[in-house]
Order: sequence, then structure tokens, then C-alpha cells
Amino acid sequence: MLPSGAVTFMFTDMEGSSKLWQDRPVEMSHALSCHDVLMRREISAAGGTVFKSLGDAFFSVFNSPLDALYAAISIQRKMAEDPIFTELLIRVRIAIHTGIAEERDQDYFGPTLNRAARLLSLGSGGQTLVSNIVRGMMQDTPDSEFALLDLGVHRLKDLIAAEQVWQVNAKGLLSDFPPLKSHYLSPGNLPRQRTPFIGRKAEIESIKALLKTASLLTLTGTGGTGKTRLSLQAAAELQGDYPAGVFFVDLSRTLEPGFVAQRVVEELGIREEANSKLTETVIERLRTQKAFILLDNCEHLIDECAHFVDALLRDCPNVTLLATSREPLNIPGEIVWKVPSLSFPKTADIPSTEDFLRKLESFDSCRLFIDRATSQNDHFRVTRENMATIMNICRRLDGIPMALELAAANVNSLTLDQIASHLGDRFNLLSGGNRLALPRQQTLRALIDWSYDLLGVDERKLLYRLSLFAGGWTLEAAKAICCDESLQENEIVGLMRSLVKKSMVNFEDQTDGEGRYWFLESIREYCAKKSQGEEPKGILSRHRSYFLEYTELAESRLQTPEQTKWLGALDQDQQNIRFALSSCLNEAEDFEFAMRFCAGLLRYWYIRGHLTEGRNWLHVLLQKPGLKSNPLYGKVVNGAGILAMAQGDFNSAFSLVQESLLLHQESGDIAGVARAYNSLGLIALERDQLDEMKACHEKSLELYRSLNDRNGIASNLSNLGIVAHRRKDFVTAMRYHEESLMIEREIGDVHHASVTLHNLGVNANLLKEHDQALSYCTEALLILKNSGPNPFLANIFVELAATNVLQSKFERGLILLSGATAFCSRQNIPIPKADEAIQVHLDKLPEVLGEEHYRKISTVGEGMELKELIEYSLAP
Repeated sequence: MLPSGAVTFMFTDMEGSSKLWQDRPVEMSHALSCHDVLMRREISAAGGTVFKSLGDAFFSVFNSPLDALYAAISIQRKMAEDPIFTELLIRVRIAIHTGIAEERDQDYFGPTLNRAARLLSLGSGGQTLVSNIVRGMMQDTPDSEFALLDLGVHRLKDLIAAEQVWQVNAKGLLSDFPPLKSHYLSPGNLPRQRTPFIGRKAEIESIKALLKTASLLTLTGTGGTGKTRLSLQAAAELQGDYPAGVFFVDLSRTLEPGFVAQRVVEELGIREEANSKLTETVIERLRTQKAFILLDNCEHLIDECAHFVDALLRDCPNVTLLATSREPLNIPGEIVWKVPSLSFPKTADIPSTEDFLRKLESFDSCRLFIDRATSQNDHFRVTRENMATIMNICRRLDGIPMALELAAANVNSLTLDQIASHLGDRFNLLSGGNRLALPRQQTLRALIDWSYDLLGVDERKLLYRLSLFAGGWTLEAAKAICCDESLQENEIVGLMRSLVKKSMVNFEDQTDGEGRYWFLESIREYCAKKSQGEEPKGILSRHRSYFLEYTELAESRLQTPEQTKWLGALDQDQQNIRFALSSCLNEAEDFEFAMRFCAGLLRYWYIRGHLTEGRNWLHVLLQKPGLKSNPLYGKVVNGAGILAMAQGDFNSAFSLVQESLLLHQESGDIAGVARAYNSLGLIALERDQLDEMKACHEKSLELYRSLNDRNGIASNLSNLGIVAHRRKDFVTAMRYHEESLMIEREIGDVHHASVTLHNLGVNANLLKEHDQALSYCTEALLILKNSGPNPFLANIFVELAATNVLQSKFERGLILLSGATAFCSRQNIPIPKADEAIQVHLDKLPEVLGEEHYRKISTVGEGMELKELIEYSLAP
């Protein structure tokens, strides 16, 4: 068992081994074998453990830094005395560093190992280096065998925190070495960071790439997103490119205009010149220099910063400026790069993979929270039990680094569940940050206050109104809902643009050409609290009306070639629609609005598989008084029956649809009667009442033909095909389905086309046309592949499994079958069965594959998420 917590690492490798392998491969092979034996023996003798070796590099861990030091001294002495190594001039360099690292799968991960590796890269063969933390732990250790020589403070490659490096000197060891191969190649004043920089590898590379050609790059973003830490890390990694220096100019404490140039002069150590303005002095000093200036926190001095930077870049062609601000400087040549939040989980579902920690750490927000929580509490550990709570915290805090750090600071006094439950009052919870920081950086509320106080009156007014939106909005929606006599429609575009620039609102240009805006949840909550008592009259009513019309328009498009587009549109606005529907159900005078909402959402809920949600809304609605006279009541009751049927609740389904039929017959609504008969036919199918099913669909088909309703005609033809199939008349079944598919393709009803294609696949398999069956089912899956967790996908997966088994592809069939079973379990829907003539082949899979191999292969499919299962199904 490897040690955990605060441990000491010793890293070693050979100097110049590549050349020796080229020049003297035979002798080198023997020397390397001796080297490996020596390393393992000496490390073990000192109480250490080798946890990894790569080529001539060894990575070992010790409980004590002193033990590691003794191991290093012994290794260096024995190699210096042994002719096997001295004749070839083989020397090893060694680095020792202590810190906390995460142990899993007999290996270690984390920033501590990165620092040890970078420390090793500084040294030369025969040299042993230790970090400052190791030296500090040695200060009280009386030992005459060794001494530690101070080699100064050096910046390590890719690491922002500099390191004071010490060399181990002892009897029998070399002591004279070339200068350290330090990455600290230029002057500057980058501050030492006291906490590790987490994640953001892609962002760092993007920034560095932009700075190769840009004279001015401005990082913008909401307060707390980590603009400063990100820019400092990028600056640290670029130091070697700027011989005149890399300089950090912090403007956060410069509150009054007129001092920007003064702060630059101070940080660059420039001597003021008599009879010369400060900006001119800076320009004169840097005119021919290749320097890098990081101008941090410009937003409250934006005009002055813009003029200073513009003047500097006009006359100093080799100077590069990286600025951070909540809005751009808006000067020629500026490239604006918006800093995103740290990546965070979209759901709090625990990954099915056993390697749950690796999955968790794939999100930078989770890595940051875990790192800061561990630094607060040595006993903090990530477990499978608390993993979902960590993911939930990171998601609800939108991956904002400062918010995550403030939340992690509570692990000494609150459990993770308590932290998560208090996020509803996040502005009280997320306080008490670094007391040395500016007041606005100590609490989440103060951080947003700083940005809010820089806004104009109309910008604040629009923010209040936008906080009504849940889950984002379009410009069209903002114009329709937020305008009144005090805020005109022609003002919205400019105000929205300004709020985006000032990082209070986010914007994304989407593939359909319509941009979408959204809040980080913390800012939305802040604005909602600020807006209390400030909401303009009628805004809630306008919100309901807008999204009701939107929902009804979408419903009319869900049986057209635009189905996929409108499904996506409803997906995006589900939060707004839920809010509007909920508000309607709370007011008696708005029950009719709620009825229209539910009627418009029935098809969406069914196609998307939101069965439980749909039934819950309908249950609440149908309990409201005075609605039976509403013309939509029968449609809604029928829809409730269909959703109940989809979840296997056939008794409730029959009762609801029968009620719907009677209502439509009484009112003379032919379309409603046709719809109810169609639904009753489907319920009869589930009850294996084939004669009843056939009669219902024939009645429905006749009514739909009288109305020339192509959708209804296609649906009933397909259902009559199912009757023929159940009666084992597969040829007739194929004919019905083919006729139905032709109409569905004609009108663009892709959802029902996918169902019909599946049915064609089933019948093709029974007719032993397995290649044709595979083609039908693959086409059905291609239609639904981007539809999310559609319940009907399970039927397609099962039929694809059956097709593969019938073609003797048993393992592939089992993976698809077990994947379908896991999908149904996650969606809380019944697991579909193949046709009984084919199901028998699926049931024999344990016997065909053997029980042990069957269980092993099953776990492959069970571990697949929906996207993986679809990709696997479509693979050749």
C-alpha cells in the first residue's frame, strides 16, 4: 500500500543516456541493468517505494524527507565509486520534494509531482536538488553527513510559483556544477502564487498562440472567473520570450483616474524624467525593448487604460500587452478573449465507470474545489458517496473559480451536503475569503457589487427584467418581454451589447444564426434579489404570453420537416416554459393558459421522453376546477393517457383515453374522436386485444381520411401493420408500414418515420431478411441520434441486438442488449422485448457465450452512456 497525504517524492534520471545508447549500446545495456538494481536496493533500504520507472527514470515515494535524502546520498556515492558507471561517465540527477498528492491505482497524481519533475529538470548529472519545503523540514535535524547549499530562487517551467532551490553537499559527492537550467530567463516582477494553478491547459495554449501575433490581448469575463490567475500563468510561461522583462501591473487598488502610468512606472522600476509626462517616459524606456506588460483590473479605469495602452503600442512595436478587464478597451488592434468558467459537470449523475475519481477530475472546477478543500482540511477525501454532491456544487456555482474557493473554505465547519443545501442563500455562504484581498474579492456579493456599481441606470433596469428569464433568452424574447414606456425596444440592442461587454451577460452565436444570451446563475440570483419591488407592471404576464405563443408555434412544427429544429428550440427554453407554466398553475385566472401550455407540450414530452415530468404537470392541471368545458380538455386528457401508456400504466391510460373519447363524441370533435380511437388501439395492443386494436385503428383511419389528415392516416396505417405483425402476417405488415413510411417522409414527420422504420426492421428479421432489417433500424437510429434520451431508442437498440444475434454476432448483440437495458433503467421505462420468435435467441445468449463471458460482455454495454451506445450501434 503506497503512503498517502503529505509524502516525499524522489525523482531520478540519467544525464546524456541517449548519446551513450548510440555510441556504446552493449556497455550501456549492462550499466542500465546494474543501475536499476542499485536504485531499487538503495531506495528500499532507506524505507522508500518505487511506484513507477520509465527508461532510466525512477519515481519513488518516502514517508520522510530525511529518508529520501539518505537514499539520494547513498545512490550518488555508490555510482561515483563503481567503475561500471564511472568508465561511461554515467551520472544521475536527483530531485526531492514534499507535498500532498492523490494516490490511485498504485500511482500518484497532482501538482506536487509536477513540481518535483520540474525541479529535476534544473539539475545536472551527479547533482541532488531539494525544494524549499524539504529544506525547511531539515532545519531542526542535526546531521553532519550533509549540508544544503542555497542556489537561489528559480522559476520552474510552466509553473507560476517560483522555487527556492537547495543543493545537497556531502562527502564523496560532486559539488561543482553548471548553473541551473532555470526557466527564469528574464527580469520581471511576477508575484509568487501560494496555491496551485488548476487546469485551463487549452485556455493557456490559446492565449499564448494569440500573443505570438497580437500586440494587445484583453481577457474579459465576469468577476471571479480567474482572469488574473490565468493571465499570470500565461505570462510566466512566456518569460523566456521577452529579454527586457515580464511585468505585472495591478490596478485593483488604484481607485482614482490619473495613476495608470504612475503604476506602470513603479512596477517597471523606471526613473521619472524631469519635464516629461509619465506616459512619455514609459514610451522612451520601452521604445526599442521587447517587453511584456500584464495590466490587471482595468474596468474601473477603462478610458485612461485605453489611452495609455494606445499611446504605448503606437511607439513601442516590440512591447506586448495583456490586459484583464470586465469590458474591452475598444482600441485599434485589440483582440478580445472572453475567459470561460472552469469546465463543470452538466448533471450530478455519478459516472458508471469504476474510475470515478478520474472522471471527476476531468472537470477543472471539480479539481479546483477538491484541491482547495484538501488544503483547508487534511481529512477531506473524495469518495463515491460524496462525488455527486461535489459535482452538484460545481455545477450550481457555474465553475466560477472564486465561488468554488469560497465554497471550499467551508469544509472545516460544514458537510458537503450542508454546503450544497445553503447555495440557495449563496451570498451569505460564500463570504469570508482571503482577508488580505480587496473587500470586493472576499465575498461573492461584493464581487458582483463591484461590476454592478459600474453600470448605468438603464443597464441596471434591463438587468432586473432579464433576471426573470430562466435558462437564457434570445434578443427577440428580450424585446417582447422587457420593453415598456420606460425602456423602448430600440434601446434593447445597445443595452444588451453593453451588458455583454461588461461581462454581466453571456452571449453565444449559435449554428442556426440566432444568438442566445444567458446569466451565470450567481449573477441571475443577484439581479433577481436587486429587482425585488422594481419589476415593471405586466412583465410576468408578457413572459407567460410570449412563451405560450412560442410553445404553440413549436407544436405546429413538430410534425413537419422542421421537427428537429423545433425540438432543439423547446429544449433550450424548457426552463422558461416551466417557469411560465408553474406561474399559470398558481393563479386561478391563468388555468386556461396552463391548459394551452400543456396541450402544446404533449408531443414534445412524448418525443423527448419527459414522461414523468409531463404526467406530473398534467396531474396538477387536471385537479384544477372548472376546466372540463375547455375545448382543449379532451386533448389534454388523451395526452395524459398516452404518457401513462408509455410508462406501462395501462389501467390509468385506458381510463383517461376513454374519458377523452366520450368528451370528443359529445362535442362532435371528429379529430378528437379519431385521436382517441388511435390511442385506444395502442392500449389494446399492450393488452394483447388484437381484434379491439384493429377495430379502433380502422375507425380512426376512416375518420382521419375524411379529414384528409395525413399525419393521422400514416399513424393508423403503421398501427394496422402492427396488428398484421401480431397475427404473423409479416408480408401484409410490411405493406402497411411501407405505405405509412411513404406518407411520413412526404410530410417530414421524422419521429413517426423512425418508429415505422423500426417496425419494418422487425418484420424483415422475421422474414429472414437480416441485412434489410439492419438497414431499416440503422436509418431509424440515425433519425433519432440527436434527439436526446428518447424512450423509443430502446426499441431500436433491442432490434439491432436481435439482428446481430441472428447474424451470429453474439458479443455485439449482447453489448447492444445490455446497453438498452441500462438505458431503460436510467430513464425509468419498461425494457422492450423482441418478437417472441426472436426473443428466444436473445434468451439463449448466456448459454451460447457461457455464463462468465456473458457477464463480462454485459458490463461493457451497461457501462455505455447514451452517446457511446449510439456510436457503437452505428459503427460498421
